[in-house]
Parts: sequence; structure tokens; C-alpha cells
Amino acid sequence: EAAAAFEDMMRIGYDDMSAYDYAYSVAYQMNDEAKKLEYSKIAFEKFGTAKPDFLQRIISSYITDKKYDEARELLEKAIQADPKNGTYYYLIGVLYDDKGEKEKSQESFKKAVEIDPENAMANFSYGTSLIQQYERLDEKTGDMSQADYNKYRAETMNPLLKEASVYLEKAYKLDDSMNNALTNLKIVYYNLNDGENLKRVENLLL
Repeated sequence: EAAAAFEDMMRIGYDDMSAYDYAYSVAYQMNDEAKKLEYSKIAFEKFGTAKPDFLQRIISSYITDKKYDEARELLEKAIQADPKNGTYYYLIGVLYDDKGEKEKSQESFKKAVEIDPENAMANFSYGTSLIQQYERLDEKTGDMSQADYNKYRAETMNPLLKEASVYLEKAYKLDDSMNNALTNLKIVYYNLNDGENLKRVENLLL
């Protein structure tokens, strides 16, 4: 009944943005993906980028349905209209990450942070991508001697973890409810043998 009432509201053209949020919430609680997308599109067409959540919800629906071309096209249009909006590059990073194109996703997350250093999710995602890069490099070291591995780790791999720690710490500073940033920092400090920071992060997770 609530969904039907909100749909009547949309047909009339009611212009209170919060009402469109409530409509989306109803669709979310109904677990109705089609209505979530429909309501988000209507809201985005009406309000544009005045509220970024509307576009983010459309992109999320497209990615869930593996409609990558549609998501990319929409984001490219958004970037053309507002090239200094870091959220758009973050969303492109999410798109590439879902496709398994890790290098492209990392580039997009980095761009998002450069444009908007205070974006917690962009900081988290870029930091996490650096950990993933570390892990990919580690997978290729199986044939190395211990001495060569130690040198490669110190010169090439560990700097990635140190860089990752900067962005993950920033993400947690911006949003202290982001426990996944702390979880990833545990991975970083464990692999860097940084016992002091590891203990600090573990205490924050308690």
C-alpha cells in the first residue's frame, strides 16, 4: 500500500526529495529490485545530481544485474556534466572491480581520492586495492629464493602496504563506523610486522 501511494505521488510530480527516499526505502524493505531501480530513475530524472544517492542507487542496480554498459554510459554522462565529482570516479571503480578489472578499478579509486580526499569510501577502496595488488604480487613469488623474496618484498611489496595504511587510516578517521577499514588495517600491520599498530587496531575492533 505504501508503494502504491508513493507511485501516485510520483505521477503527480511531488517535489520533496525526502519522499523519494522514503519510496526507495519501501522498495528496499520489499526486496523489490525492479521498483528500487524504477524509483531511483524517476528521482534522478526529477532532481538530477542534487542528491548523489539517486544516481548511486541506479548504478548499484545496474552492477547487481551486470548491466555494465548502461552503468558506464550513465557515469560518463555524469562526469561530462560534473568532472570534479569524485563520487563518479569511485562508482566507475566499483564497476570495474565487479568486472574483475582490478587495475582499472584501482586507477578510478585513486582518481576519486585525488578529486575528493574526504570521501571515506574512496579512501577505503583505494587502500583495499593496494592490498589486493600486494597479494597479486605475492602470488607470483613462488619460484624466488628466500633472499630474493625478502629483497622484493622490502623494495616492492611492503611499500604498497604502507601506502594502503595511509588511505585506510584516513577512511576510518572520516567514518569511525567503518570496521572493514580496521579489518584491512589488521592485514596490513600483520604483514608489515608492525605489532604496535596491529594491537591498536585490534583494540579498536573490540
